[in-house]
Amino acid sequence: MELYRHERVNEHITRIFDISKTIIYLVEGTERALVIDTGSGIGDLKAYIETLTELPITVCVTHGHVDHVSGAGWFDEVYLNEKDWALAREHAVNEIKRGYTASVIGDKVDEIGEEHYSPDCKKFLPMEDGHVFDLGGITVEMLDAKGHTQGMMCPLVREDRVIVFGDACNTATFMFGDVCTTILEYTKTLDYLKSKEHLWDRVLLSHGPGDIPKSVLDDNIELCEIILDGKADDMPFEFMGSKQLLAKRVTKHFMREDGKLGNIVYNHGKIR
Repeated sequence: MELYRHERVNEHITRIFDISKTIIYLVEGTERALVIDTGSGIGDLKAYIETLTELPITVCVTHGHVDHVSGAGWFDEVYLNEKDWALAREHAVNEIKRGYTASVIGDKVDEIGEEHYSPDCKKFLPMEDGHVFDLGGITVEMLDAKGHTQGMMCPLVREDRVIVFGDACNTATFMFGDVCTTILEYTKTLDYLKSKEHLWDRVLLSHGPGDIPKSVLDDNIELCEIILDGKADDMPFEFMGSKQLLAKRVTKHFMREDGKLGNIVYNHGKIR
């Protein structure tokens, strides 16, 4: 069973898909490599990365959910916003790794032996808004993107003018969990990202094909106002048994009927 596959994004960035279809990014400078997120923790990610680069490796995790932090245990140097440390330790355990992966690949998860599951990550290093990873000719700046989780961050590859929005802002931004902010608080994050928008030309995501037009940010800003005004379509949406609401009506292919891209999954208890 193939646990990882990869493709080139540009000269410095490689996109890696794990078995749960979560996307991990490898950014290479002349002196170091930065791994952005670590997937669902099934398959030796470090060994796979070492087939792609010979550079010393640093790891940063955008937030503490199972499908992003679980492979952190393969590495010695892992950065994560301190606000998500507790969440990460709760999620990066084998039972949750298995459950999440099973939600994507079904019974095939039973074919994967426990020897392929990542070790526990015993330690994280802190990072905050403005933290910069200097890779040699390429710098990656972390931007605060609080919303989906309290410690959510977006990596900006400055020289390539590429940002990883990941789970922070996308076609189905999850804003319903216990660790997410309210929609009202989330508007401040989106306004902050908007103030930085002149720094990037390309937006990458953590799920799906991996690329999305910049307009997804404006779409989500507009949607927040629609939700706050009580004018959302409120279509039923279910994820792993959790029943929530989708702000804008979509087609059977999960594209917005009005042709725009961004969408938000939320509930009425997390608006203000």
